[in-house]
Amino acid sequence: MELADLLSYYDEHPLIQALVGAANDNQRTAIGCVTAGGSHTALLAAAAFIQTDVPQLLIAQSKEQAAYLQNDL
Repeated sequence: MELADLLSYYDEHPLIQALVGAANDNQRTAIGCVTAGGSHTALLAAAAFIQTDVPQLLIAQSKEQAAYLQNDL
C-alpha cells in the first residue's frame, strides 16, 4: 500500500472536510483533535495539506508529543 492510498481513506473524514472548507474560504481555523493514538494526527494533517496545499500549525500538549508528531510527519 502506498502513502497516497492510505491518505485517501481520510478524504471524507469530518476534520479533513472542516480544514479543507476553511482553507477554501481563506479562513484561519482552530480545530481540536484528540486522537486514538499512533500516527492518526500526522495522517490527518498530511491528508489536509495534500488537499489544500495550505501551511498548517500543529500544537502538541508537550515537547515530547511534539517530537513524536514531527517524527511521524
